[in-house]
Amino acid sequence: MKNNRYNLILLLCASILCISSVSFAQNVTRNLDSAQSTPGHQTLVSEASMEKYYVPLSSSTHIISPETILYVDISTPHVEGDLQEKRICRLKPLQGMMKEGDSYTITIVTARFLISYRLIFSELSVNGQETYIMAIDPTKTIPIRALNSLTEQDFEKLAIRALGKKRTIHNLRADAYALSLITNNIFIVGDFVLLDVSVFNRSKLKFDIDEIRFKIIDKKQVKSTVSQDIDLLPIYQLYDDETTSFKRRWRNFYAFQKFTFPSDKVLSIELTEKQISGRKITLHIDYNQVLEATLLY
Repeated sequence: MKNNRYNLILLLCASILCISSVSFAQNVTRNLDSAQSTPGHQTLVSEASMEKYYVPLSSSTHIISPETILYVDISTPHVEGDLQEKRICRLKPLQGMMKEGDSYTITIVTARFLISYRLIFSELSVNGQETYIMAIDPTKTIPIRALNSLTEQDFEKLAIRALGKKRTIHNLRADAYALSLITNNIFIVGDFVLLDVSVFNRSKLKFDIDEIRFKIIDKKQVKSTVSQDIDLLPIYQLYDDETTSFKRRWRNFYAFQKFTFPSDKVLSIELTEKQISGRKITLHIDYNQVLEATLLY
């Protein structure tokens, strides 16, 4: 009888501990979710909570991101990394500096999220030629821009939608060297400005794009040395300019964070050709023309 009563007490205690553990775990999860979603809170990513992957010691590891990678932090100087492509981070240990079982942390940051991994070296490779590939799952990342955000996928969808829109601006054009630089449309999407830009080439020479620059400059420049130009860097663009050559027509879309500038300045779009030719054409846009931009839904 005493044994049955003793077993009953143990069972009740175990039940209470189980309920308390579940409640504690729910509170921890709720607090972590709140810290991730509420600005001003800090989220501590412990080593125990990081996803761990075994990667080859004698070859490369590639991490594929669903968005453009803005920043990468590697916890050890004995591993080199580079971004050969905007969405692909390549990692490789320096020869002789790491051994099997060594590990390090890598943190990848995009415009929308960040994520950290613990990578552990292992002799996975048989002949030293294999490459390990990882794909980031955005549902397992920490969001860093939840409101008024524009992902690269969102931008691509908007740009494709804008392709079907008729040209609404007919007075933004510059001509030089048998080239015409045209702004077809200016769209507003939330806190972002989207520029639709085209170039027509009337010459027989193919145009090899060197770069296209967006700047806010003075309307009247007395001396180039006292000019206070402000470069605007697009957060997204539909096509890569640096690998573009065209014979007749070229078109691209650019997304910028919302910007303003005074009436004594203009938005300058400058397109230059690769050397030796170096043809250059520039188009100026007044701020009131930006204010008349069309909402793109």
